[in-house]
Amino acid sequence: MKFEWQGNSEAGGSAIIASPESYDAVPFMKELMIDGRPRVVSADRLAVATILAFGFDSSGSVELPFPIGPTTAQAIQEFLDPTWVTVSPIDFVPKALPIGVTRMHLTMDSPAERNILNSFDKQRTVHFELRRSDRYAGQLMSLDHHIVVSNAWIFGEAESERSFLAALAVGVLFAESLQVDVIEFPQLVRLLPETARSVSKLLQSCRLALDIVGTENLAVESAGADSRA
Repeated sequence: MKFEWQGNSEAGGSAIIASPESYDAVPFMKELMIDGRPRVVSADRLAVATILAFGFDSSGSVELPFPIGPTTAQAIQEFLDPTWVTVSPIDFVPKALPIGVTRMHLTMDSPAERNILNSFDKQRTVHFELRRSDRYAGQLMSLDHHIVVSNAWIFGEAESERSFLAALAVGVLFAESLQVDVIEFPQLVRLLPETARSVSKLLQSCRLALDIVGTENLAVESAGADSRA
């Protein structure tokens, strides 16, 4: 599978574009489209986002838009195991990975699952809300809330593994611009805990953490509140 990064479309959006080759499955969607674009995204995080969205359709050669580090390349191979893939291009010159100071609370077509109350004495959290491209357009941004429209919802059935992974891919693309180092994705952790653990290892290769423990506790608290209601 060959991938292209369109960082600035004529309409001001961005997209990851997949071109299947002989050993690949044909993706249901060949473009992960976003109404908006990240200010900056490293090659390793772009690669991880690409694999989250299209990795399960890939086999054999995986040609990414930009050279990535060998650690990320190995993590991609492990994430897609037992499917055999070779990842290129690889840059063996050591480079510093992005450093963040913010948490991202990611939701897909739903409100935040906890109150986002930021203060100067605590780590800042931004609610990254992904909305459906058949209902909304554009993006809206404030200090604590970032709304982005994407076609990630159509990558799979509602609340399916494929749609959640495509949504997470969009969050990864924006993480560096928002100075994020930890992502909370309660919907993914609650419904697909094994997938969340596998994804967590992949994200670590580009210096991102998926909060599994915290969002598991949040899911339990939410379920308890629902039962009391």
